[in-house]
Amino acid sequence: MAQQIRTLEQENARLREDLAIFENMLAAEPRGAQGLTIQRFKFDPDAVPGEFRSRLVLINGTRRERTETPCRLEFLVTVQRDGRSDIITFPEKSEQDASRFRFVLRQFQRVEGVLKLSPEARVSNVQVRVYEGAATQPKATQAIRPGS
Repeated sequence: MAQQIRTLEQENARLREDLAIFENMLAAEPRGAQGLTIQRFKFDPDAVPGEFRSRLVLINGTRRERTETPCRLEFLVTVQRDGRSDIITFPEKSEQDASRFRFVLRQFQRVEGVLKLSPEARVSNVQVRVYEGAATQPKATQAIRPGS
């Protein structure tokens, strides 16, 4: 019963976030002025040491018609490890399952996933980049400091 209550509370929190996003979308300037935006970006430690859960919401404010835009995500994670700073990029060039970083964006898209790092690594900064199609320059970028 307690587990079910926790699950329902988590779902309620997610629905409240979605409502806040939709309210912001309705109150925003004309749609063409915003373009692709990242909102609610979070990067939190998961239950397993070295695993981090990423969550973000993408809003495509440039297109009124119902088009589908192929997109891909890239994460740059700055970690402190063994007294030095390193930047780890996801997906890694050798990563075979890079498809989990690709999706089709319509108007609104919630993106969640788990990134695995060394359990000894301390995350100091995370940047997410969103690319449209095969573009080499990101359409949207946001950086956060986890825990702040």
